[in-house]
Amino acid sequence: MSDFLEKVASAADATPEVAATILADHGIRESIPSAPAAELRVREVNFSGFKNQNTDQPTDPFNFNWTIPGRVSAIASRGNSAGKTSVIEVIRWLLSGRSSVDNWVFERIQRASVKFLLDEEELAVEVDKDGPRLIGNLSLNGRVIRNFNEKSFESVMEQLMLPRLGLERIDTFQKFPRSERGKITSAGWPLLIDALHVRPSELSNVIGGVAQKAGLLLQVYVSPPWFDTLLQARAVVAISRQASTDRARTSQEEERIRGVETERIRTQLQEARNVLANMKEERASAHELRLAMSRAAMLSDAALRRAAEMQAATLDLETVEEIHLTSRRLLRNIIEREVAGTFFRALTPQACPRCTTVIDDERRTHEADEHICSVCNRPATAQASPSARPQAEAEVSETEKARDKAKSVLERIKVEYDAINEERVRLENRIASLADSESLSQRREQEALVARLEGRLEEREETRRLLALTQNGSTPNEEIRVLSAAQDESEVRVKQSSTLFEELNVEILTLGKRFGISGLTSVKLDRRAHLPVVKEGTKYNFGELPDGDKLRLKVAVVIALLRVGRLHGVRRHPGLLFVDSPGAEEVSTGSLVEMVTALTEIAEELGIQVIISTARLDEMITALDSSLIKSPAPGRTTLW
Repeated sequence: MSDFLEKVASAADATPEVAATILADHGIRESIPSAPAAELRVREVNFSGFKNQNTDQPTDPFNFNWTIPGRVSAIASRGNSAGKTSVIEVIRWLLSGRSSVDNWVFERIQRASVKFLLDEEELAVEVDKDGPRLIGNLSLNGRVIRNFNEKSFESVMEQLMLPRLGLERIDTFQKFPRSERGKITSAGWPLLIDALHVRPSELSNVIGGVAQKAGLLLQVYVSPPWFDTLLQARAVVAISRQASTDRARTSQEEERIRGVETERIRTQLQEARNVLANMKEERASAHELRLAMSRAAMLSDAALRRAAEMQAATLDLETVEEIHLTSRRLLRNIIEREVAGTFFRALTPQACPRCTTVIDDERRTHEADEHICSVCNRPATAQASPSARPQAEAEVSETEKARDKAKSVLERIKVEYDAINEERVRLENRIASLADSESLSQRREQEALVARLEGRLEEREETRRLLALTQNGSTPNEEIRVLSAAQDESEVRVKQSSTLFEELNVEILTLGKRFGISGLTSVKLDRRAHLPVVKEGTKYNFGELPDGDKLRLKVAVVIALLRVGRLHGVRRHPGLLFVDSPGAEEVSTGSLVEMVTALTEIAEELGIQVIISTARLDEMITALDSSLIKSPAPGRTTLW
């Protein structure tokens, strides 16, 4: 038994066995070291399409291709609206499966691809797009391993990225607006990739683009021990307590609200039923379809029965025909014997045909009187029974009638079987016609609506019944005690790793100064991603700083996460950073060169990749070698 389980069981006044079962049932796992994240490196991006695709023949084709060099590279232009941000957004879309590309640009892209490395694995994503529809594939070392469409793209990329980066989907309890109630939400790779991107439109957050998730992103990537366990426990405790509160809640106002909603559903249900009842033609078609399907099923059963009867009748006919043939052979034999007897008895032999002994009158008289053959001296065979032939003839007649009757039965069954099959074929054609009719489809949709509303109404009435049974709610039960104890114990253990944030703040302060934030003397990043700073003797919240300082601090936070995480062996950040800073929100003149120079040194030190977007091409040329910069072709102001 682990120390964690022992403390949880003790705090919850439960046995270790019960505590272990409850934690396992709710997916709460003890902290285990995770493998370091794979290094993510983007090598090439391509996308193409037509800028003016609304004409009869799409015009103004574009084709952007960039083989990304070095640890630090840049997309730069002289001025904005050159398509720089779109390049970064396309890369992010292809890496995550979820698009934040500008709608105008996204609609015009018809084909896109990205090549990238995860450690030593060479991967590529290729997408063909037609409006909102797309198909694509993911390949590993030149071999396609997954295909996807617009619905599965995000899932395919998440299944690739999360295990290789040592990450998991994050379950958190999210409150509804202006409510203490909420639900468990699950976030995956499309949220976690936010930590790789510094956007000028998201400078209100220290990390990522969603304010409510900033603290979560921060701790996921620095990953203090027991933080994953704490996240799981928090979400489960919140939803379990909410469920317990729901069971106990009996206020009249909530009952009124439930009643109003129930009445609304009841009204909608009645309206839907009225619409369904007024669909006369559709109803007739549906009725005809049901009758046709029922009749077709009956005919199928009848056809099976007739087939069995036909097989039995065929066997009966074969048996009767065999008996008839036998009776005819017997009659023929009787007739042949009668003819032969008459012929031979009419003969008067003069001598034995073998030894020529003369047959005299005495032997003939003896034959007539004693019925002893005058030739062989043996008893003479009596004549055939006079009734044998009439009996044989009667039997032939009877078997012939039986055969004719069997034939008649078989022919009748065949006629019935053929008629059933003909009717069944007609019905199947009619069923297909009815099923394809638009009016019937509309009726089916209306019937489905009625069914959904009936289900919702039944669900609400069942909920009301259950609430009535639990209106005298109890105190938290053993399950909630165990889950709460697990949350508390995880919280204690996470706080014991507070030195991580102390080291983060030292790194952020150092990097902020290195990136050119003048007068910066103190930063204090906390677990909720709040970042108050002291600058030139005055304390500021992060959101009160100039945009240039916020941008540099956001970059500093990501670099600090990478450096401190690697020092403590909790590296989850893949070492890829996009810095997008167009227009007026870029850092001040001169400091851009200082910041890029510092990023170049840090990238080489940590082995990370930084892709910068800027509208200051001339300054970027000063900071980076021209081979590391992608800029508009001569004579153009845009990249694509």
